[in-house]
Amino acid sequence: MKKYLFYFITILVINILGSCKTSKVGDSSSDNDTSKADNKTQVIIGKWQETWDNSKTSSDIYSLKVVGKQLIIACATHKYEFQNISYQNNLLRFKLLNTDKYIGETYIIDYELTFQAEKNIFEGKAKTNKGSTAKILWQKF
Repeated sequence: MKKYLFYFITILVINILGSCKTSKVGDSSSDNDTSKADNKTQVIIGKWQETWDNSKTSSDIYSLKVVGKQLIIACATHKYEFQNISYQNNLLRFKLLNTDKYIGETYIIDYELTFQAEKNIFEGKAKTNKGSTAKILWQKF
């Protein structure tokens, strides 16, 4: 029983400490600086809940913030790395790398999400390196 408790606590601590790995862009030591974001970027800053393929269950929780003049993505529920983040003309594009040692390989997911200001959502698609594509919805909360 102690063995299982030890594993549970270890996994919990690893998830808590590493759950919000952000992209390696900009100065990650500074706080969210919305004053350096343009008006179009300021409206997307915040926390977003993701669902895949119109599912009723949520997947991950992400936060968008500005550090320096760079848009940064972080995940509150998993340890992901983000690359090639761009936001232009209401289109958010990035690569999500899931390098979790428990799955044994790296999954790369290419996101392409369009911000719909009137609904306050991102909607689009994600394509995995395994070839599957899914509809994605991010709702701000």
